[in-house]
Amino acid sequence: MRKATVTISLLALWSAFGFFMVTRGHEDVPPAPETGTANTSGDESSDAGVADAGAIDAADDPANTGAADAPPSLGRPLRVAAAGWDLLTPGLLANEGPAPTDEGEFGGAGQQVHLRAVGSVDELERLMARGGADERGADIAIVSLPTFAAHFEQLQALQPEVFFVSGWSRGRHAIYAAANDPVTDDAPVFVGENGTPQMFLTAIVAEAVGVDLSDTRLSAADDSRRARGRRLHAVNRSATVADDIRPILTTADATRAIPYVAFAQHGLLSEHGPVIARFIAGWLKGVETLKRDVPGAARTVATMPTSPDAVTLVRRLGQIEFSDLRDNTARFGLTGRDPVTLEQLFTDTWRVWRALGVLTTPRPEMPVDTSPVTQLVLQNPPRDRDDGAAPSFTGEPILSFDIAERSPEIDDLVARLGWLAGAFPSAGIRVSHRRRRPRNAIDATSLISRTVTRYGFSARRFEEATHRSSGITISVIGAE
Repeated sequence: MRKATVTISLLALWSAFGFFMVTRGHEDVPPAPETGTANTSGDESSDAGVADAGAIDAADDPANTGAADAPPSLGRPLRVAAAGWDLLTPGLLANEGPAPTDEGEFGGAGQQVHLRAVGSVDELERLMARGGADERGADIAIVSLPTFAAHFEQLQALQPEVFFVSGWSRGRHAIYAAANDPVTDDAPVFVGENGTPQMFLTAIVAEAVGVDLSDTRLSAADDSRRARGRRLHAVNRSATVADDIRPILTTADATRAIPYVAFAQHGLLSEHGPVIARFIAGWLKGVETLKRDVPGAARTVATMPTSPDAVTLVRRLGQIEFSDLRDNTARFGLTGRDPVTLEQLFTDTWRVWRALGVLTTPRPEMPVDTSPVTQLVLQNPPRDRDDGAAPSFTGEPILSFDIAERSPEIDDLVARLGWLAGAFPSAGIRVSHRRRRPRNAIDATSLISRTVTRYGFSARRFEEATHRSSGITISVIGAE
């Protein structure tokens, strides 16, 4: 009898091991969990559409043999909203439309989902205030992180928490200037709408090269010609851009500067974590479908009621890089080394918005819930970070700025260099110093070495060089 028991136990262990090895192979799109206890953004599309969903009866699925085997459910539809059809596209593909279906990734898993595109962030606020139990409300909203932070004081009573990074701005937001004026440490005039993702990009890049944000001035776009001083225009490229200014930097270069995030109320996340994890798993399937055929995805979404035309959607989808599970693992700090995390980005955003007068209160703790992503990561650990091909150092710098040789803030410099390497993942970072330096002066070799060690970057992302001027020069060399 004892021998038979041991044999059965070993067979069970080998079966479990085999299941683990099979599921581990699917890295970026995990299986759905089976058990579990104003428009001030300027980045989201202005076209709006509303979709109401019908219910999915999970009991109709013959695979459900009893209540104990049924997947976790809210007992009502999960309502998701975003200011733009482009931001909703992975969910629309996974759901096979704005309304639920038994054949979609959500419906096939017993997940009832409503997807709704609205015309402004103010409308998103109203939907979130009503809540998903109201047919006119929402459980989940998707916006850019700068937009989320800019509206946080209004949303704070709802206890909103970010639980997923849906994607990144890739070329939509930009810094423009006349005659290709470079971004330098001179105090500029920021031209554009405050509190928007493009204004955040303008400010954070200017700050990175040494601009003191307290010395800057703001000007509305229509008043910019009367503003004295060098002007940096914060531009949303999905809108019409003036002919007399040219781009000097965009999120096509800084592809990890402006994330789009999904947030929900704390109560929903704490009480229904498995439902949210199931939603993320289905969404990631939609991301896979989108990446296989972007024009085809745009044509599919364009057939849905009140959606934009396919040409408009293709253009807007080309300005977003949708995230996978590996990217979320890094952004939530689960890898422990990446310099571009949600916490750091939220801290940076809050500091910028306070300096520019968007926010007045001290920064709260990062309102984030890592549980849904962690649940999926434990089921399906993603692959390690791939730094890609070695960058080219032959082009002109996107950014270039000087720091003092004897700066005592070496840790701050390492963090600054890490942020640049993380926010500009395809760029090369050149660090130049004098061939003959004073004793105890910071040198390029030690600065690069510390950055590589701290954040785990490949050393080929950096280039050491010498120059004749004093101080250290840091240059970001864009991909050609």
